[in-house]
Amino acid sequence: MTQRHTELTKQNLQFYPTEDLTDSDSGGGLMVRDPLTGADNELFNPVSDQDRTIGRFSARSVHAAVRRPDAAKLGGAHVIISKPAKAANVSHLLYRGVRYGERRKDIIKRIAAYAVYTIESKMTLLSTQSLGSRIVQAYQRTDEALPLVGDVYCLRQVKNGYPTEEQYIQVIRVSSENRTFTTPDGKDFVRTVVKMETSTALTADFIGADYPSITHADPPCLLMETHISDSASYYGVKPLVEAIRANTQTIRLPSIMEKLVPTSQVETPLTDYTAAGQRQLIFDAAKGESVLSAYNALNDASVLHAGNAITPGSLRLTTNGITVSDRGGTLYRGDTAVGTVDYARGELRFSETLSSGASWTLYFRPAAELLQVADTASIPVLINNRSYNYVLTILPVPAPGSLQVSYRAQGRWYDLRDDGSGALRGGSAGHGSGTLNYRTGSVSLTCGEMPDVGSEVLFSWGSQATVHNRADSQPTATMLIATEAGLAPNTVKLSWTDNGAAKTAQDDGAGNITGDWTGTVDYRSGDITLTSYPGGEQRLDVKVDYSVGAPQNAEWKAPLRDGSGNVNLTLGQTQIKPRSVELVYNVLIEDYDTKVQAGEAYTRQVDPYVTVRDDGAGALRDAGGVSRGTINYTTGVIKLKPDAVVKIPKAIYRKQPMGEEIVSTQGTTQTVKPLYRMVFAGYEYVEALASAPIDDSFVVSAKFRGQQSEDARSKKAASGTLRIDLLPGYAERIVPGSVRFAIGSEVYFDRRGELYYRLEPATGAATRIGSINYESGMATIEQAPAGAVNLQALAGTVSANPVDTAVWRIPASPIRPASLQITATPLSGGQLNVRADNGGKITGGNVEGSIDYETGVVRVRFGKWVVAAGNEGKYWYNPDAVRPDGKIWQPAQVYADTILYNAVSYTYLPLDTSAIGIDAVRLPADGRVPIFRRGDMIVIGHRLEDDLGSAHTAGQTVRLSRDHIDSLCLRDAKNQAIEAKWYDYDLDAGTLTWATPLDLSAYQMPITAHHAREEENRVIVADIDGTLQLQFPTARDYPVNDTYVSSALIGGDLEVRHSPPWSQKLFDNVWSDDPRGDVITAKLNLKDYPLKLTDDGATTDRWAIVWRDGTQFDLYSEALGFVGRFDALQDLAPINAATGKPYFVLPKGAFGINNGASPWAAGNAIRLNTWGTHLGVWILRAVQPSAQKQTETDGFVICLRGNTVEV
Repeated sequence: MTQRHTELTKQNLQFYPTEDLTDSDSGGGLMVRDPLTGADNELFNPVSDQDRTIGRFSARSVHAAVRRPDAAKLGGAHVIISKPAKAANVSHLLYRGVRYGERRKDIIKRIAAYAVYTIESKMTLLSTQSLGSRIVQAYQRTDEALPLVGDVYCLRQVKNGYPTEEQYIQVIRVSSENRTFTTPDGKDFVRTVVKMETSTALTADFIGADYPSITHADPPCLLMETHISDSASYYGVKPLVEAIRANTQTIRLPSIMEKLVPTSQVETPLTDYTAAGQRQLIFDAAKGESVLSAYNALNDASVLHAGNAITPGSLRLTTNGITVSDRGGTLYRGDTAVGTVDYARGELRFSETLSSGASWTLYFRPAAELLQVADTASIPVLINNRSYNYVLTILPVPAPGSLQVSYRAQGRWYDLRDDGSGALRGGSAGHGSGTLNYRTGSVSLTCGEMPDVGSEVLFSWGSQATVHNRADSQPTATMLIATEAGLAPNTVKLSWTDNGAAKTAQDDGAGNITGDWTGTVDYRSGDITLTSYPGGEQRLDVKVDYSVGAPQNAEWKAPLRDGSGNVNLTLGQTQIKPRSVELVYNVLIEDYDTKVQAGEAYTRQVDPYVTVRDDGAGALRDAGGVSRGTINYTTGVIKLKPDAVVKIPKAIYRKQPMGEEIVSTQGTTQTVKPLYRMVFAGYEYVEALASAPIDDSFVVSAKFRGQQSEDARSKKAASGTLRIDLLPGYAERIVPGSVRFAIGSEVYFDRRGELYYRLEPATGAATRIGSINYESGMATIEQAPAGAVNLQALAGTVSANPVDTAVWRIPASPIRPASLQITATPLSGGQLNVRADNGGKITGGNVEGSIDYETGVVRVRFGKWVVAAGNEGKYWYNPDAVRPDGKIWQPAQVYADTILYNAVSYTYLPLDTSAIGIDAVRLPADGRVPIFRRGDMIVIGHRLEDDLGSAHTAGQTVRLSRDHIDSLCLRDAKNQAIEAKWYDYDLDAGTLTWATPLDLSAYQMPITAHHAREEENRVIVADIDGTLQLQFPTARDYPVNDTYVSSALIGGDLEVRHSPPWSQKLFDNVWSDDPRGDVITAKLNLKDYPLKLTDDGATTDRWAIVWRDGTQFDLYSEALGFVGRFDALQDLAPINAATGKPYFVLPKGAFGINNGASPWAAGNAIRLNTWGTHLGVWILRAVQPSAQKQTETDGFVICLRGNTVEV
């Protein structure tokens, strides 16, 4: 073929170092005169023993450039590392420079900005954290998760009146303790004090809260959470894992990641972690709208407290004729955001002034706020379902604000959370988006990046199935006067004075209180419960007269039944006092364990012990009023019927797909089979037989009162204390924070087991007035006005959430193989305990699953394989889930909050900042960054060297070791390139021909030919496992050995050019690319007097000509500063000291000065930008700590590539 000659040759493409090749802040700067030669340690210092021992990060600035005395162009310029260092602990990356002359301190800030602060964390900084300390102390609520080793936080101090400081810290060790603190009004509260050891010392004093606050504190320094910005791009090189065949579009590399900074690996034990963590539920607990009104200013310093959690989307605030509503945690006036709402805390904060002082009314639906172990699901990311978009239907629908969706792309996890309005949002818009339909449970996710094949899209949420709105409950209010246990019937008398009138009430011997007040008395406990108490809401002094004596006891072990199934017992006493008999005996629910396993029962809500008491008329009745037998008071004979039908809760399950199981993989085709799970959707009460055991475990115990002696006593008491049963008839516990009711004009609400009223909305302060027992549903009010109890909000819950499968991500990864242990408690009782093997497989009694040790994703399901035949009618049966061997998975529910795990994770910690030369706190925890991304250009190259020897003659043709090559370069023994004028070449034939005449005297023999087979391509998909899918099929085969794949740093076309110049009245020292200040009419005339640029003089820079008078001016550049003082009577040609050639030549005629008349005045400025044929590149070297002495070279090969024209 015809030999090719080009305008530019390889000798024209050079790398020029900058003036300061050190790791000081001033490293970098301007290009120097001479290019790099490729000599050892020309750019970086040799790796020292100190570097090898503790690690080192170095950065060097170079410019890939064309320097010729003309304006030749290099099209499509790009820079690659074509061959990595041989030393395994040394890596190199390319990072693009931003401006000519920049210094190391400028780019280090950009590199470190991998993590940026977002919102205030759940921790509050405590006291002053001092300069130089490596300990940071904070406090948080006891139910919040502790920070993890490796977490990054930002200490941000920007409050007025305090020094402005900011520092990022990384946690390397955590300890905590729960401590009790006291509010100014004497109320105790508990907070978790967290002590975090950090990887770097504090660079300033950071001022936190002087003392923990029970409400939101506002310290000078906030402890901010961070999220990944990841805006920087890095470029590197990797070898092949397997050979490339021609016409393939998939290649495999060891990884798409490379080390940016040195790190050290530590093991972190994770003990007793809850699978999937906890999710905060905001559950509508209201009967209707609650209303709160007050008069005060609403501005950016205001906080309004509702007293209860607020149901998302229910809020309405009216003031000054405007209406504010909520959407997704933001307060809006129309479409204008005016503040935020914390639904869980019931707090409104404003970002602008709504009123300087006016009446306002807040309407909202009170909610229940609770933490619940998350329910989980996942979609495996397979080759054939990989996409940006995923959908899943979750039933029952997740509670608003509780859904979190996580996906993994290029080795990093991205989280999106429901904001309470059904919108899924991430740390930034680039992380993706999605929606949750609260009506249908449909979740739609759009990922910001394609998830990695082999990973999972994880869904975790709080289920509403275990919580019920009980605002329609009918509370019963009674007044309690407590005396002593063992009251004697017919001896109780109450005496008091109401408005000067003497009042009395007494018992009737049958447990009833009669007289001016009425109610009942429990002779056994001594509690007097009044249901009618006119005037009793006042604090009245009450005298109680009574007689007391200890009750007698009896016990029967394994008593026999008669032919009717009754148990006959004799107390051994006669003349038993009515209302004094109490029997306790144990029962069993018929076939309870089988019912649980079959899904016919839910949890042991039925008391295994039954208590019956006599009603004063000879009947023995249980707590529900059902007769369980009789007693003859005269003879002391008891006839007990211990068997009865009781109500037990039965779980309601819905069948739901949980993804797919890979059955087989053939190439890129995977065969899958659907998997199903049973989702707990709620419960109902069904009848079951409760009977006494028929063995020795059956025991009946009795307390009663016969003819024993009694002591007369008196007690002074006070009326006014009310007992309110908020959940009569329900075997549920109250959700803390969900209680709101009114009596008369007073509104009561609960906080942490206490009842409050008279809320001050502006401060959140309220007056304590009682207490509440969440387990029994009994509220006690120390004083209340007359009136009925009007329940406004209430939520009840069952004890736990049953699940038969769980998918979760261990918060720190990778995980040490075989370190994962999982325990769980089935509904049927007992304990499951399994451990993963070295391959990540989890098997054990009634458990199977797997863990991906690299990602930390765990998937388990509970149950066992059974023969499908005969189970077709079971609630869990699904025909397409039957295996070819005829077996099907039978699920078994466990309590979600009992799924605990232990594991050991590997954590990568950055090394000391002063030692490695960069603050790596904000960088990836493992120090790695992706070097191959979707859309990147790559270069595949197989490069060889041929020794051509030392004897060369003019006209001689030399055949290389292969033909069909794409590039050729000859170098001498000193690695100096042979000028292209001394040889011609035929790349297809694989030959070169020495020129005639030939003079190689300037070179040292022998000569080596460097030749390559190369091709460019583009990445369509980059998987974390190192698989790249390409845009085009490969052109040829490439062997594994000596083939490297490089990601390309794109420079575009390198050509000298300039911007249109512009004039402005003054230069204000701001290097803007747009005119600033006043425009003037004087302009440069470049049409007739064009600006001249050459490759060997021009640089990429910004220039300013600042006139001193009509003819003299000063020249400045952004990179150089003051260049010189010139006049307009001669051409302007500032000299580039690195090359001895002008940066540009501006003919004097362009200034427009004619016959001494100048259009320019003192202070006027001319601005223009120039571009040179150079590309600024930072080369980053990371030396990892290693115990091995450095024997391999840390050298690498870097190439400037591009296109030129034939000549």
